[in-house]
Amino acid sequence: MVLEDRVVALPDQLPARWRNEQVALRYVVDSSPCTGTTSAAISLYRVGAPYQIRADGVTLVSLLARNRFEPARVPGVARPDTAATPPVFNGRIPNLFALPATATHVTGDLLTLPYIP
Repeated sequence: MVLEDRVVALPDQLPARWRNEQVALRYVVDSSPCTGTTSAAISLYRVGAPYQIRADGVTLVSLLARNRFEPARVPGVARPDTAATPPVFNGRIPNLFALPATATHVTGDLLTLPYIP
């Protein structure tokens, strides 16, 4: 069930009725003006909660964390399939994501209640 679908300005002032565990927040950013470019990116400074991010349904990879936060490998232990589970990003840490050249929209799903108003 969708409570509301509207254009927001940032920072988004969430109504009090949305500040409970029964509400999931999803932001959709129109990235169609960047379609066809090979250098488009989206920078997220403060999201307000742990989040997952996709462009046209495809999970995005952080350009900042791609090489620095590789999980440690334990000899003899198989690594979990990370393709099945999209990464969760910390909303307090700024991040940068490259957009595929065909992306028309970016979707960010907040996984908890926002902690930054």
